[in-house]
Amino acid sequence: MAQLSLNNICKDYGNGCLAVNQANLEVHDGEFVVLVGPSGCGKSTLLNMIAGLEDITSGTLKINNRVVNTLPSKDRDIAMVFQNYALYPHMTVYKNMAFSLSLRKVQKAEIDRRVQDAARILDIRHLLERLPRELSGGQRQRVAIGRAIVRQPSIFLFDEPLSNLDAKLRVQMRVEIRDLHHRLGVTAIYVTHDQTEAMTMGDRIVVMKDGVIQQMDRPMEIYNNPANRFVAGFIGSPAMNFFEGMLVHTDRGWAFHQSEGIHLALPDAYKDFAQHTGPVPLTLGLRPEMIGCSQAWQQRDAPRLHGKIRVVEPLGAETYLYCETGQAHWIARVEQGSWTVGQEVALPVLIDRLHFFDGRTQVSLPLHRHSGLSAQMGIYA
Repeated sequence: MAQLSLNNICKDYGNGCLAVNQANLEVHDGEFVVLVGPSGCGKSTLLNMIAGLEDITSGTLKINNRVVNTLPSKDRDIAMVFQNYALYPHMTVYKNMAFSLSLRKVQKAEIDRRVQDAARILDIRHLLERLPRELSGGQRQRVAIGRAIVRQPSIFLFDEPLSNLDAKLRVQMRVEIRDLHHRLGVTAIYVTHDQTEAMTMGDRIVVMKDGVIQQMDRPMEIYNNPANRFVAGFIGSPAMNFFEGMLVHTDRGWAFHQSEGIHLALPDAYKDFAQHTGPVPLTLGLRPEMIGCSQAWQQRDAPRLHGKIRVVEPLGAETYLYCETGQAHWIARVEQGSWTVGQEVALPVLIDRLHFFDGRTQVSLPLHRHSGLSAQMGIYA
């Protein structure tokens, strides 16, 4: 068990390459924290600094209130699971799992007990005498996790451990890793570029971009209340639709207007927000699942998004509609139906799920501070 504290952590490679910039993070005892972001955002570099595989340029890294900036990796009481498994090809599964304990001169009886316990937890006891080349990708990943378990570390570090697996196996393994964490109760930090893994696995998510932490919070809090346009677009699948325009006042009330063709009438609940904001450049964000969903059809005053279907992607229980309105393109995730290419649609939008971002800074504008949305919808209270 361990607590982890990062205070203004930086990694500067020189020549203007600042991989991690002023990272601040508190990881609680037994917490599962996911670092997520696109390639090159600094998440793996940050993980390597925690592991002691990268030097820290500046800032303070503490494990259990002990500064470990210069402490060797082997003395940090951590175990790391890598993307490429990193198994010794000439050793059996048993010897791969036992190797680090042998180096530490642990007694053979204790080594055997730990290896057998880990193999039982991971359901790989029948594989202990096999070589890595005789294993599937999922089995190799279990062995890599087992090798970490036997060390009984205070912190587990995972560096994109599922990226080499096929889609079905990734789903299975992320469930198993989460279940394993619940059983062991150990502190874990998990790096991925897959926002689905982040949403389904993390107690908290840390979203990074260009070496800077953009937002850290519980998964659904980030989904419902993204701090800025980048976070909003990165978290969620399909990605959030964005339209750049401004709020205008018409004879029928306030509306969001975009020169490329989008004109979305806003309910009275947005009156205070619109009056406070005024006709300034804004970015409107709409998640595909909030367009044409069953709840939106039930709202009488729901604004409607008009357009024409360009592509239909049926996925069984749901369908993706790729639509266009003038020069603007957007996606809706709707239920099954007789949707056809070229069809004109007017899909309702959930009024309590509109997101507005400052047109200049792209920072999220909190609607509830300037409107009756809190009382009328209950979502922002």
